[in-house]
Amino acid sequence: MTTSTQHVDHLVVGGGVMGSAAAWQLARRGRDVVLLERFAPGHAHGASHGTSRIYRTTYAEPEYLDLAQEALRLWREVEDETGTELLDVTGGVSHGRRDGAAERRADAIGAAFAARGIEHEWLDPAAAAERWPGLRFEGRVLHEVATAGRLHAARAGAALPGAAAAQGADV
Repeated sequence: MTTSTQHVDHLVVGGGVMGSAAAWQLARRGRDVVLLERFAPGHAHGASHGTSRIYRTTYAEPEYLDLAQEALRLWREVEDETGTELLDVTGGVSHGRRDGAAERRADAIGAAFAARGIEHEWLDPAAAAERWPGLRFEGRVLHEVATAGRLHAARAGAALPGAAAAQGADV
């Protein structure tokens, strides 16, 4: 009986959006990467299937907001590398109840956005209801102007393994 052993820097198990993005980034850094996926492209056995996902950066915690801002930049880079439109920035609306905890969270989000120069606006419930008829608002409404939208999940699931392979990953 003979056995064969292959040594690689990184083995990524799971070729959905997250695993493929990890393989893409590792390969871009010159690492030897193997990306394994059990199912055929476009399968519905994980979290990466379907048409779309919401994308937003509505975080008060600086570390999460910084990661979301970095992700926005990286989505644009993978779009450039693959020639595939993945993220439509449409703006986003976030709102909650009118209570002390919600107001403190809104203040923290606003401060985090302001500290990073992230374009946004706050509307009172009446102004928001006028702008978006059919929706009901209790507390302040955050309109995330340039950092929220729709991620095309199916396109991302197809583009990212290809981006990883183009950078040298074994997919």
